[in-house]
Amino acid sequence: MVKNLFLVLGLATSCFAATGKHIESSKMEECPGPWFTGPLLAPAGHVVPKGYINIEPYVFYTVTTGNYNSNWKTVNLPNFTSANFQFLLYIGITEWADIQLIPQASWNETKGVSSLELGDFAVEFDVQAMEDTKHNSLPGLKFYVRENFPTGHYQKRDPEKFTTDVGGSGSFETTFGFVITTTHEPWYCHFLNLRLNGFITFPTKVHVKGLNAYGGAPDTDATVKPGLEWGGIFALQYNFTQNWAFAVDIEGIYGNKTTFKGFPGTFLPSTPPNVFLGNPSNVSFGIAPAIEYNFNESVGIIGGVWLTFAGRNTPHFYSGVIAINYYGPIAKGERHKYRTRGGSGGSGGGGGGR
Repeated sequence: MVKNLFLVLGLATSCFAATGKHIESSKMEECPGPWFTGPLLAPAGHVVPKGYINIEPYVFYTVTTGNYNSNWKTVNLPNFTSANFQFLLYIGITEWADIQLIPQASWNETKGVSSLELGDFAVEFDVQAMEDTKHNSLPGLKFYVRENFPTGHYQKRDPEKFTTDVGGSGSFETTFGFVITTTHEPWYCHFLNLRLNGFITFPTKVHVKGLNAYGGAPDTDATVKPGLEWGGIFALQYNFTQNWAFAVDIEGIYGNKTTFKGFPGTFLPSTPPNVFLGNPSNVSFGIAPAIEYNFNESVGIIGGVWLTFAGRNTPHFYSGVIAINYYGPIAKGERHKYRTRGGSGGSGGGGGGR
């Protein structure tokens, strides 16, 4: 499956290379630039320039219905419901760099118990390497580094809460990624925006006690080493009118196994039948179709669903997602006219516990 994931990403990259030029129209000067909020998951391929901000609050309402086992089969479990709230804030630093702040919180519920938890806090730094405009044939290219700060509750859980009181991973996670983007006009005033996002995440070791985000039991005392994770997202947006657009993301993620050293814990009646700590290597594939409505070039709203359609040793979930996007003040010149925005980076809501 890892080879297949590489193949998919390679084909998508070839697609970008093959369609790198904007399709010109004699009426191009008469047609305003496209209004897009950005798809649900893939981040924008443009930075927010100095003097501008991009604000995008997200809500992910996720129901995890079970897990994919090692044979890619779904094993049903009691539903675990989570409402995750994220507030994405991009602040322009220079014409070619910005910073993003991502605070979040979640309300979790299962088996009649619930908990409201603060999530991990992320900070991202973006750099524009190439910029696509109306007058060139280059794709937009952005590089970024994101740091996850473990501000959420991750250990010494209450056995009676059934993991609803987990808000974070406990790990400092450093992600390196890139986004390639290009916008075309296959028909007059109908624009097609393509994005390709690749990323790799390096988590630090976590010392855990008691029931924790990685499993365990009330008397667990161990050091967990989360597995390295990498993947990609291919996304497109197409506008039917100036206001209405369709978007879809297709993602694939591979994670190395999570291991531990120390005492995993002992079984108690209130803990799972088998005490476990860590996770084997895993693969997940998901899709997120959505509809956008853009009120103007500054404000838009997007709503859709995000669900897994295949996986191994990962949660099986479906999620309703809605976000409001504001970008402003909007530059009037051609330089910023074709900037696209939005996208949570595939991290939204934790992917049903991923």
